Amino acid sequence: MKSALDCAYWDLFGKLEQKNFIELNSISYKKLKYSSITISIAPIKEQLLKMEQLDWHRFKIKCSHYNRDDIEKLINTGKKIALDANGSFYN
Repeated sequence: MKSALDCAYWDLFGKLEQKNFIELNSISYKKLKYSSITISIAPIKEQLLKMEQLDWHRFKIKCSHYNRDDIEKLINTGKKIALDANGSFYN
């Protein structure tokens, strides 16, 4: 329970400050190359641009709907990706 509250706090604080956890805590992401970073729901062009700009190898991509072409574009980046739909593919 304590961990869930801590995560919820950082999530809310980050949204209010419009910064991610790494920015809020001045953590160098270069030390975390073998971890992953989450790319928020956005048009595919924005998501691909973020992936290109960041020196990460693994990404969790938030998506709000199924679009085969967009998924193929993500796969073709050569990066390791995980899709996070949060049940958004279901009506």
